[in-house]
Amino acid sequence: MINMNSVNTKYKSSRVKRKKPLSLTEDWVFKHVFCNPFNLEILKFLLQAIHPQLVIKKIVLFPNEETVNFEDQKANRYDACGLINDHLMFNVEMQRSGNRTLQGIRIAFYASRLFSSQPIRGVDFSKLKPIWVLMIADFPFFDDPDQYFEDYSFAGSRNAKSLTEYIQLSIVEVDRAERLAKKPTEQLTASERWVVILKYAGDPSKRAWIRKIMELDEGCRKAVERMEAIPREMVEFMRQTDEMAHEMELMEQYFNGERKGFQQGILINKVHLIRKKAAKGKTAEAIAEALEEEITFIEKILKIIQAHPNFSDSQIAKQLTKNKRSKKKDNTVRLIYQR
Repeated sequence: MINMNSVNTKYKSSRVKRKKPLSLTEDWVFKHVFCNPFNLEILKFLLQAIHPQLVIKKIVLFPNEETVNFEDQKANRYDACGLINDHLMFNVEMQRSGNRTLQGIRIAFYASRLFSSQPIRGVDFSKLKPIWVLMIADFPFFDDPDQYFEDYSFAGSRNAKSLTEYIQLSIVEVDRAERLAKKPTEQLTASERWVVILKYAGDPSKRAWIRKIMELDEGCRKAVERMEAIPREMVEFMRQTDEMAHEMELMEQYFNGERKGFQQGILINKVHLIRKKAAKGKTAEAIAEALEEEITFIEKILKIIQAHPNFSDSQIAKQLTKNKRSKKKDNTVRLIYQR
């Protein structure tokens, strides 16, 4: 029987968590403020502050979700992805939770996919565009609580010489932005001002601090003003939509777990019956006829029993499921590369 109380408890806790002031680290708020294709000025201000040595004259946004080329390929859904000055491909990712190890792998994966997504067939590698991936981390990323920025590139372990400048990764941590309050507001760098704005733009308790920064920084001012101009109806609609999507995801996970468990239970019972009949000397053909199953299915289970006589019914069922997944992947590869 499905325990709906556990599902409803998760729903209620998710609703409580979402009754918060607006934040620029919320996915839809970030995109509303920074990714308006008709006005990318605020995004330009942000990227320029993080990458001051780059003179940004033009920004073009790409679709935020890439296409996939084979069944098991993950379709990356970028928060913001595009081209700077018709030359530098960029990707900005807002991450509100996680840990350094996994998110380090994630940003490297996104960088590799962005770099390799360029059409290169029949073109020299020198024609590739360099890429820059920026992750804004709203969780503790750096060991030093007073560190907010770091750039990464391919550099030698002995001579520190760069192998290539074509792939650049940057991390901006905003989680511990409150520590910047000990520094006079007028002494904050442009990038530090953005750290505070990204973290606290909608926080009523930080309003005075935010207003001081807005007086000093045009880009920060415009970002906060655009966020504050979001109609209340839109906020309610987006949060309800977000909540519904979250609840549907929870329901799907719950029912998928129920269905998979039920199906696995049926398979375990079949293994038990097949093992019992085989122990009585029944042939594969006889067992298949008695259970009304395909003989190939019976033979697969008997082979596993023979190869692993100490396996339990559950272990045999798990092995059978594992073999099915492996075979499906093999068939997919053969289909894709078939000529």
